[in-house]
Amino acid sequence: MRIVIVEDEKITRQWVKKQIEKLRPGYYTVETFANGRQALDYMESCGADVLFTDVRMPVMDGLELLGELQRRENRAYKVILSAYDEFQYAQQALRLGANEFTLKPEITKEELGRILDAAENWLRRQSRAEENPEELQEQRELWMRQILGQAGRAADEAGWQADRGRKAEEDGQTAESSSVLNAEQIGEGLRKWGIDLDEQNLRAVCLSFARAVPREKVMELLELYLTEERVKYFCLQLGVQSFGVFFNQGKAGICEDFGGRLWELLRTHVGTDVYIGLGGPGSGYDGLGELCRQAMAAKENRQFFEISGYLHYGDLKTALPEGAEGAEGAEAAEQEPYFGDMVREILDAAEARDFKRARERTEAFFENAGEARALQPACVIAPGREILTGYMRGLRAYPLNSEESARLRQCELLLGKPAFRFRRFREEMLEAVGFLSEALERKTRYSGCSPAVQKIMQYVEEHYGERISLEQVAAAAFLSRSYASVLFKKETGEKFSDYLQRIRIGKSCALLKDTGLSIQETADRAGFFDAAHFSRVFKEKMGMSPMEYRRRENTR
Repeated sequence: MRIVIVEDEKITRQWVKKQIEKLRPGYYTVETFANGRQALDYMESCGADVLFTDVRMPVMDGLELLGELQRRENRAYKVILSAYDEFQYAQQALRLGANEFTLKPEITKEELGRILDAAENWLRRQSRAEENPEELQEQRELWMRQILGQAGRAADEAGWQADRGRKAEEDGQTAESSSVLNAEQIGEGLRKWGIDLDEQNLRAVCLSFARAVPREKVMELLELYLTEERVKYFCLQLGVQSFGVFFNQGKAGICEDFGGRLWELLRTHVGTDVYIGLGGPGSGYDGLGELCRQAMAAKENRQFFEISGYLHYGDLKTALPEGAEGAEGAEAAEQEPYFGDMVREILDAAEARDFKRARERTEAFFENAGEARALQPACVIAPGREILTGYMRGLRAYPLNSEESARLRQCELLLGKPAFRFRRFREEMLEAVGFLSEALERKTRYSGCSPAVQKIMQYVEEHYGERISLEQVAAAAFLSRSYASVLFKKETGEKFSDYLQRIRIGKSCALLKDTGLSIQETADRAGFFDAAHFSRVFKEKMGMSPMEYRRRENTR
């Protein structure tokens, strides 16, 4: 390994040389110089793997030397040796391509060994990257994701580890500290990694595919398209099927149909739905994270509503502010509906025990939400979960049997479940609300009943699938058969046999809709035990046969 030491103090440069040569005798070739000009001439003619340089020297100082080497694209591992613990030196040295900044009092044989081990690892990686452009691209993408705060999805702010901490982590060490870089430092990093982006007129695009697509094909198509557009750009993979593109707008109007043309190209050559979001324009390297967030938000809207195409972040809407429903004019006409009033109307109806009205307005909410396709997904998900929470809160006020408690827990899990597609979110919410509404209606209908009658109803809810008789139910409520029959009819207005049959019909409807069980199996589970009898009773109550009901529900 060829090492160059540049130091105007003779004793210092001789001491450093001696310590290095002690590490591995015969392994290191060390040359020493008194100023940067001498070192530059040597490195131009003979080359070097590692450079140790002082900052303050005559003729050409260390920072000037780094600047010359950067302009000449010298690939040596560069270490600044300084007697001054000044941040401005360290900051400027890193901008000029230095790999490390070390104070002279900290230089020991052990520290020099660490530095040279790090240099060897770094040079090995650089050599592999030059031989394998794909590895270099991976390193660039890793660095860019750190800038974006990206780990499979875009973060809300840009940040990355300080240069020294990042290198320590790459070398298998633990970074002691991290810091957020400003626009100037990020720009220097972009240039260091060969990512050619100007600071002005920055744009970001995020895109995803409906099914798995080879990374290589996507990257090739993006590069061909952006090269044809004659813009500066950088492409990277953000997630399993998510990609990001940063580019400079270049000329006015380039983005008017940019997303549309890109979508058409990808859809044609990939053969699946493509969801694209466009962010920007923006200026300043420290705004890259925000541009990515914008593009990601617009792209997630297309995915949520399953609209193959692209959306500009500027066209993405939030809910209309409360109290603005009465706004007039063109601006108000472009606003999406605000769902706050509709949510309150639904919850008020449920609290007033008008469950039919509550269900109708819940279905209307999801119908309206499905048509508001420029809304941010959160503006649909949050009110949908608020509706579900209101129903759950109402049901918790009543005693619950084991089945009801289990179903309520399933509803609770929906509140924390990610909602990636509107269609699936709507189906899950409506199914949960349907159960909760039915349970609430049943609970409130008989909330005024005596404890004995409530005990009878609870027994039926828990044992409807078994062969049960009024004698068994009466015994569970500690009543005689005749008194239980009279009391139940008096308090509920219906015969016990009719109540039992109604519960069983309701359970069979759920089985027909949600399972693929045969008619005989459905009859058995619902407590009828005879398919012919079940079909006759079902048609009498529902106006159609069990199979007709299943076909109708499955086509909705």
